[in-house]
Amino acid sequence: MKKKAVLVLLCLILSLSACGKEARVLDQEGAYRISSCLYLEEGLVYDMLGNSVYYEYDTKTYMPLCAKANCLHDTDDCMSVRFSKVSNLGKIGDKWYYTVNNEDGTNFYSADLDGQNEKKIGTVEFGAGGNCLFYDNSCIYVRTRNVNNEDTGRQEYYTETICRYRFEEKKEEILCPEIINSGYLIYGKYKNQLIYLELNREKGYTVSSIDLDIGEKMELLGNESGFLAGYLKEKFLMYMTEISGSEGYRIMELDLETGEQREIWEYKGEIGADWPDFAWGEEMKAFSIINSEKDYRKTYLYQEDGTCKQLLEEKYYPIHNFLTVKNGQVIVEFLNDPNSYLATMSIEDFTAGKDNWTRLEY
Repeated sequence: MKKKAVLVLLCLILSLSACGKEARVLDQEGAYRISSCLYLEEGLVYDMLGNSVYYEYDTKTYMPLCAKANCLHDTDDCMSVRFSKVSNLGKIGDKWYYTVNNEDGTNFYSADLDGQNEKKIGTVEFGAGGNCLFYDNSCIYVRTRNVNNEDTGRQEYYTETICRYRFEEKKEEILCPEIINSGYLIYGKYKNQLIYLELNREKGYTVSSIDLDIGEKMELLGNESGFLAGYLKEKFLMYMTEISGSEGYRIMELDLETGEQREIWEYKGEIGADWPDFAWGEEMKAFSIINSEKDYRKTYLYQEDGTCKQLLEEKYYPIHNFLTVKNGQVIVEFLNDPNSYLATMSIEDFTAGKDNWTRLEY
């Protein structure tokens, strides 16, 4: 029964006869991959100790991404092990999609949600990397092309492009033009808008959006903003800007729904010594300021009156990063050496300044 529950949690279109219930079906929004975490509509998939594990927000169920009975999750026959080794993983409807990079470029694969019927569905010549967005039978990624000198064989320069590969048409299309010795970073998608950063050696930083239906582009933040770094949290783009004429930065919020910008916090000090981490969304708005050299992590709650209330001051270690705020809980990733793990805490306890994280076990 527990193995069948994995399929339910992954929103398979199945009926569990023992329970007489139907699984819910995710819409076609797809999934977004950042580092070791894949964000789905109703949960997240996390790579841990050579396994892909799944955590569902509603049920708070946590287990390997595997539906095979009596599986030990220690060989490539296990879906949990196999998917932890792919370059990028995403889910659209009732299929998994993933990429495998090799010397010849990137291969796209699909498989059923139980890991069966794996098949190669496309290839692109150059590597598909960066944060990948899977949606509407396509994958959006940053394509990197290294150009070598014909005589020496050494790399002369590189280019980056944002592309979309359509699985049904087996076709790659360019969304953002190729730039030389500069780069792109995909933040994610809000509604039908792709939000991304362009780092151009000549123009500096710009944050823009692309309408994925009609291809229309709009600049959200220009280089004149003093932009330093950004993070997409639900409908909010959180970003840092340099304070003009002084050492320090501001934390800003851009509401992608309304276009409203709001100053959240101001820090005066050495840029780069401190950096923020966000537990930010419509359920709660909080952030931490982290300094490894001074060995502290200070956590603040952003309140409705525009002030920031300090909740907690901790040591820098053990290192942990906010992943998301969903269904009344804060979910974090603890980066302990050598093993990492997930932990949760209720929003009620978190905003009370408690430090009682519950480590997730399976």
